[in-house]
Parts: sequence; structure tokens; C-alpha cells
Amino acid sequence: EQDNDSDDNRAMIDQAGNRNEADIYQEDGSDDNRASITQPGNDNTALIRQEDAADDNTTTITQAGNNNTATVTQTNVAVSNEAVITQLG
Repeated sequence: EQDNDSDDNRAMIDQAGNRNEADIYQEDGSDDNRASITQPGNDNTALIRQEDAADDNTTTITQAGNNNTATVTQTNVAVSNEAVITQLG
């Protein structure tokens, strides 16, 4: 979901496994954000939230294992954040 004043955002969800859930929210005044979720494993859950006035954020979640849960939240006036989560087990 991308709405409000968020410009130049990119979001990607790649699910090769089974029974995976993924959501990406880029909204409010946040612009130039990037978000990526890759789930080649099974039964994984991932959530990325980039919102409010958070600019220039990069978030990557990779869940190659099974039964993993990952959440990244970058909100309010947070600027130039980066978060990388890799779950192999």
C-alpha cells in the first residue's frame, strides 16, 4: 500500500515458498523509501511499515527458512534509516 504524499517509493514482495504472508506500507509524508520482502521458505510472516515523515529509509527482509516472523517499523520523523533482517533457519 502506497498513499498520501509518498513519492519515489519502491516496494517488492517475492514469495516462492508456501503459506507466506507479507505486507508493505509506505504512506503519509515519507518519500524515497525502498522496501523488499523475499520469502523462498514456508509459513513465514513479514511486515514493513514506513510512514509519517520518515524519509530515505531502506528495509529488506529475507526469510529463507521456515516459520519465521519479522517486523520492521520506521515511523514519525525518523530520517535515513536502514534495516536488514535475514532469517535462514
